[in-house]
Amino acid sequence: MLHGLNVNIKGGEKIGVVGRTGAGKSTLAMAITRMVEIEAGNIKIDGVDISKVNLQQVRESITIIPQDPVLFKGTMRFNLDPQEKCTDEEIQELLKEAGIEELVLKKKEEDEKKKKELEEKMKENAKLLAAAKGKDLEEKFE
Repeated sequence: MLHGLNVNIKGGEKIGVVGRTGAGKSTLAMAITRMVEIEAGNIKIDGVDISKVNLQQVRESITIIPQDPVLFKGTMRFNLDPQEKCTDEEIQELLKEAGIEELVLKKKEEDEKKKKELEEKMKENAKLLAAAKGKDLEEKFE
């Protein structure tokens, strides 16, 4: 539980919240994203009380990066832009700025290679299955 917390953060400013276990980091993140409603006081962002703003708009406007990164099921593209608001070029530029463009491209190439290998194995197994089925049918009619 947090008491008497006053913080002024300018618009567009990036901040980090650190502290030991139980200090209230998660509580603060949940209050800012309105996962929990505060009992007293208010949270203002750019001078606007967030309790008066549409919940979806609040959550779409704030990014919280957890200490332990998590990827959701789906593509890397979905994880980076779930609302599909950015072009591929914008995503590529952001990856470059973050210094992970090569890492993501390498992962994509590895995934495509695995997919191709799986497709080839499936084709091969389908042929074997078809051949085995054909042989079974021949034996039945002999």
